[in-house]
Amino acid sequence: MPDEGLGERHRRLLRAIDEAARRDADGVATMYRAAEGVGLNPVVRQADREEFVSLVRDLEEAGYVEVIGVTRTGMRASYSATEEGRRLLEEP
Repeated sequence: MPDEGLGERHRRLLRAIDEAARRDADGVATMYRAAEGVGLNPVVRQADREEFVSLVRDLEEAGYVEVIGVTRTGMRASYSATEEGRRLLEEP
């Protein structure tokens, strides 16, 4: 998958999603846990929520993140790194 336009912030979030999912019994990362890994607080700050959603959308479109769950209000809530995403994280 091409990763043009994906920067260091994307890679950091991908790593946070992967690490949070690996620690979770169900193997998924919640928005809060993943965002916390890159210093965002999407629960309290609207700007952080918007940044998180934008970064995840880019990662999903590139094939690096899979959306697992959606809340009753339609917000994406659970995520995991795809095999392609994990391979990206292994690159230097």
